[in-house]
Amino acid sequence: MNSHVLVPYDETLLRRTVEYILQPHVKRFRPVGIALVVLGVLMAALDVSRYVLWAPMVVAGVFCAFVVKPMMVGSTIKQQWSGIKADFRLDADEEWVSFSYPAFQSRIRWEAMEKVVETPDAWMLMLGKIQATAVPKSAMNPEQLAEFTALLARRKPPVAA
Repeated sequence: MNSHVLVPYDETLLRRTVEYILQPHVKRFRPVGIALVVLGVLMAALDVSRYVLWAPMVVAGVFCAFVVKPMMVGSTIKQQWSGIKADFRLDADEEWVSFSYPAFQSRIRWEAMEKVVETPDAWMLMLGKIQATAVPKSAMNPEQLAEFTALLARRKPPVAA
């Protein structure tokens, strides 16, 4: 059984994929940022120290809580090679999955793939902890969707996101 799907480039899907990959790396920033803000506000309210100490703490807390993640996602997307920002063809069979872009082609055995993560609108084919290719379900017609879902069930059963 061979599955062939043309996958259009989708900036939103790339952004969600990058956010998913970065999530383990940035999940601690928000609690640390909130703790810094609370500590800085307490220091200011209790007049424990001059503003020279608590003001930078509040600013650093707001930065950690609300700016780090969007900044990292945006920076990662800007750093992506333009070759992946294009439509690609996905070919999958019982042994291989391949991605054919206009500038390159990548072919991987199912056994070498770490896992497949299923979200409501796509599958993320995880090639490692920080490398993934998203395959949107909307790129497939119902027949292709059923065929690819069955192939995944046999080769790499998806895990929920």
